[in-house]
Amino acid sequence: MRDIIPGQAIKFEMPEKDFDVFVIETEGKDLTQAIAAAWKTVLPSFNTKINDPAVPFIDDNFDECAEQIYKSDDAAFILAFAKRKNDKIWVVILSGSQDAREKRSSQISSCIGSLTIPGMKKEDLSQRPLKSIRANEAQLGQFITHAMRELQVPGLSIALVEDGKIVFERGYGVKKWGEQNPVNEHTLLKIGSISKSMTTLLMAKLVEEGRFGWRSKAQTLYPAFRVGDEALSKSLEMEQLASASTGLPRKDAAHAFNYRNKTIFQQLSATKPTTKPKETFQYNNQIVTAAGYIAAHTVYPEKSMDQAFCDVMSEKVFRPMGMARTTFIPQDNFAFPHSETIEGEVTSLTLQDDEETDFSKPAGGIWSSAHDMGLYVITELNGGVNARRERVFDEQTLKHRRTPQVNVGHNSSYGLGWAIDVQKGLTQIGHGGRTSGFASLLGFYPEKKCGFVMLTNGLGGDSLNWAIRRKLLELWFDTSEKSSETLAATLQELKKGIAENRKKLSAPYPDWISPFLGKHHNEELGFFDITQEKGGYFLDANSGLYKARLMTHEGHKGETTLACANPGGIRLIPIEVNSFKIMEAQHSYEFKKVAE
Repeated sequence: MRDIIPGQAIKFEMPEKDFDVFVIETEGKDLTQAIAAAWKTVLPSFNTKINDPAVPFIDDNFDECAEQIYKSDDAAFILAFAKRKNDKIWVVILSGSQDAREKRSSQISSCIGSLTIPGMKKEDLSQRPLKSIRANEAQLGQFITHAMRELQVPGLSIALVEDGKIVFERGYGVKKWGEQNPVNEHTLLKIGSISKSMTTLLMAKLVEEGRFGWRSKAQTLYPAFRVGDEALSKSLEMEQLASASTGLPRKDAAHAFNYRNKTIFQQLSATKPTTKPKETFQYNNQIVTAAGYIAAHTVYPEKSMDQAFCDVMSEKVFRPMGMARTTFIPQDNFAFPHSETIEGEVTSLTLQDDEETDFSKPAGGIWSSAHDMGLYVITELNGGVNARRERVFDEQTLKHRRTPQVNVGHNSSYGLGWAIDVQKGLTQIGHGGRTSGFASLLGFYPEKKCGFVMLTNGLGGDSLNWAIRRKLLELWFDTSEKSSETLAATLQELKKGIAENRKKLSAPYPDWISPFLGKHHNEELGFFDITQEKGGYFLDANSGLYKARLMTHEGHKGETTLACANPGGIRLIPIEVNSFKIMEAQHSYEFKKVAE
């Protein structure tokens, strides 16, 4: 940290000096002007174009907040935000490489979150009594219905727990967009990464049984286990595999392209660490999957990894908690996944479109209902005693999963499959989940003996779940109503994002895309074909494992790339006529065209 202009601006540098955080304090009322003036203070030559006017967001401690995202290439990240209290404005500027942003997200978040305003008092909900949601069921239901309509979420299943009981469970909306089959509290939806916390609960049970210890070496239990670093392969312990701090970076493209052709262990063997263990928070789905598979392998070594995991989870986790419908293959009363078109319209998907997580079940492949997940929350709040008042897990090993393993941000950390956040005096243990067509959120507050779970079948469910969480805290602790304002700001941001994306994408010109038609290959990710079919041009990776319509994407410097039309889709960057580059956070993959 250092003052770059004494008394006016402070600069924080990441260790590799490839990402900077600037903090500027000024006075005034106009946030847009304050951001522009801040840039002149820290970098007078800065003239990068903005994507759109600053977008407002809510922070209870300030009178007004806004965020500004700037046009930049795929390797760079530039953002600024400002917060105002009375006539004082604080501006924060973030600038650097995408790699650094991904690798050092926890340090960046800690830096920003730790900034405090002298004399500002934050709300402390720990001193407020819990007001049962039973007194406000109608108000909560009205908010949910309104928010679902605004965010175009097809279906939601929700359960709320207070003092060891499910006090509210409902289904809203439909299982499939355009149809009338309603969601209820027993409808199955994929819970995504909330599965990680249930995988670590299985690990806790097996530790309790003495099958291995938290500090047992993964390679000792399963000799074929290895990552892209020999020394790290030998040293990694079972606990570390679920801690998001092994030093292995996120590597989702390798899974999305090749989940049927390369096992999780093959994918891990090609994944090299980018930091030292415990140095920083780095989320990696494959390593948690390996943790679950190796744990199950200690029980059923004669079975396939996948089958052993399914069987042991059912026997030692689902069944003891009474989660009768929780499964890995839904048979009845299940919701379909949904995505969005580039125009922002909801479209239903098939189960195959969302099957990627079926090949990494410990990290994201569990199907459950709001009712069953409510039983899970009860067991967690009871320290291992289920809803029938039976002890089914040892309290010490269950709670060990909530021990912070690595810092994620200011007052937030990651344990073993759990995120631990301290906000407004309350400790929330929780996790979110997201797949190609489902979004979920679970959280509980041990001090208040309450918790929630929301499961949705649409990508707008992310925003919906966080909006409902905010509403719940207002109703539970009788705080000021900000959820409607937060929802309105979220909608504005989403609509701007859709409009911006629509402006960038267009149907490819035949003459431009024609030389790229055919098969392309990368050693790690495999093959993809670029084909012309009815309705346009498509990318088909590894014979249908990943398929998406291709659109031309115009960059801010006029460069032309290809983009998969699904939200958050992969970008293909032409290197030359016969090759493409795909960039994913800390990885870059080059595909060469194959002669036919």
